[in-house]
Amino acid sequence: MKIEKVTIFSSQIEKQYQFYCDQLRLSCIEKDDNFFCIKVGSSLLQIQKNNEDVRSGYHLAFNIEPSLYLEAASFLQGQQIQLLESENKVLIDFPDWKARSIYFRDAEQNILEYIARYNLPHHQYDRLFGAGDILCISEIGVPVNEPKEFISSIKSNTEIEIWKSYGQSFNAMGDEEGLLIVVPEKHKWFPTDTLAVQLPAEISINQEGKNFDYGNLKFMFTNHLYGTE
Repeated sequence: MKIEKVTIFSSQIEKQYQFYCDQLRLSCIEKDDNFFCIKVGSSLLQIQKNNEDVRSGYHLAFNIEPSLYLEAASFLQGQQIQLLESENKVLIDFPDWKARSIYFRDAEQNILEYIARYNLPHHQYDRLFGAGDILCISEIGVPVNEPKEFISSIKSNTEIEIWKSYGQSFNAMGDEEGLLIVVPEKHKWFPTDTLAVQLPAEISINQEGKNFDYGNLKFMFTNHLYGTE
C-alpha cells in the first residue's frame, strides 16, 4: 500500500514550515499563506492552516534507508531536534516488525518517526544521512472511537487488510510500504503520554478502493475500482 499524500492541519503554519523545510531540509514544492506542500520521498505531505489550538497530535512515520539508521539519528541531533526516549533509549528496536525507529516531535508537537524496515528491499550505503534518504510516508495514526467499526469500513471500501493486530488497542492495516495505525481515541502515542484524538486529515492512497469519509478523516484512492461516492 502506497501513501501518496497526507494533508494535516496546523495553527502554527510558519513554525511548521521552518521545521520541515529548514530543520528537516525537505523540499517545498508549493506554498502560499494558507498551506505548504513538501516532498517526502515518493509521498507528499501538505500542511494546511487552521486556527484551532488542539491538545493532541498527529502521528506520522517515514520509511528511511536502513543502512543509514544511525546516521539519521545523528542528523536529527545535529539539527537540534530532540529525540524521544523509551526506557532511556532513543534507538528503539521492534523485533516483531524487523524494524528500528527514531521518534521526535515537530513544531506543533506532532509525533514523528523515522523507521528502518529490514524486510523491504534496501541498499547498503556508507555516507551521511540526508533528506533524500527518506523513502515515503509509511504510517499515519488513525484514532477512532470504535476500531472494530472502522476496520469494517476500510474492508468494505478497499482491499486493505490488517497487517499486524494487537487486539482492539492497536491494529496496523496495509503493508510495510504504507500503514494505517488504527488505535482507540485516548490511546497514548508511543513513546509519549500524548493522547490520541481524531484530528482532521486527508489521506490519498495508491490502492483500489472507494473514496469515503470517516468522522474527521477523508480517504481517497487513486484506483477507483468501486467507483466514488
